[in-house]
Amino acid sequence: MNAIDTIINALKSALPSLSLSAGTIERKMIDVFGSVADTYRRDLSDTKNAIDRALAEQRITTRDYYRRRAVDFQIDDELKYDPVTFLPYYEKVDDEKRIIKQAYIIGEFPNYTIIVNTVDKSTGMLRALTEQELASFTTYFSAFLPLGLELTAITTPPASITDPGITLYVNTGTDATKVADNVNKALRAHEQTLRKTNTVTRSEIEGVMRSVPGVVAVGWVNPTAFETHPDGSETTTSDVKGVFPLETGAFVFGTEITVDRIKTLS
Repeated sequence: MNAIDTIINALKSALPSLSLSAGTIERKMIDVFGSVADTYRRDLSDTKNAIDRALAEQRITTRDYYRRRAVDFQIDDELKYDPVTFLPYYEKVDDEKRIIKQAYIIGEFPNYTIIVNTVDKSTGMLRALTEQELASFTTYFSAFLPLGLELTAITTPPASITDPGITLYVNTGTDATKVADNVNKALRAHEQTLRKTNTVTRSEIEGVMRSVPGVVAVGWVNPTAFETHPDGSETTTSDVKGVFPLETGAFVFGTEITVDRIKTLS
């Protein structure tokens, strides 16, 4: 049933005595408004169908799809397009050119924001992208977005979790210098692993530290998380029951583990 018939039936039900013959002013007004309503409804339907087709053709169903496409980005490489499917791809996959290590999506359909981080080669720690890197990534990422979906790419510094009083306990005879070096390396590697959640726990960080041979316990004093949010605001929070509820999940452990933080168990 079109909009004109819907309006006429509703008026007949509410006002049985109202004249709705073709020549009346009421009928002319109904014809105009009904035609506009039908056009609007048809446009909405066409747009939804176009979005559904794009999603089906590209098998886009989850946020994880976009996160995976983000970490596939190869800096300074040009995308090619399949002549049949028109889907974008890299002619050569080069892991050395992939720079995105963390990608987290916030927002609700159809307006999303993806927050990305890369690695500072001089420190091995996560960092925000430069303006040039973000511009290049945005151009690449736009190739994967279907009609009707808004997904803005931004970058923020990762959260910094610190504890100036932290102590690592090792067994007698353990090389403290080697342990400190290996713990820092293990933390850097863990921070670069694509996260599945935006929460970070004490037990998660402690588990990374204790995975290093020789470390038997970790003593916390006052761990806090400093985070810069997408809107530019900054917060410093303590964990709640061992959990840091971060906005993006990207983090670095900002307290360097040095020899003086390592104690030998007697």
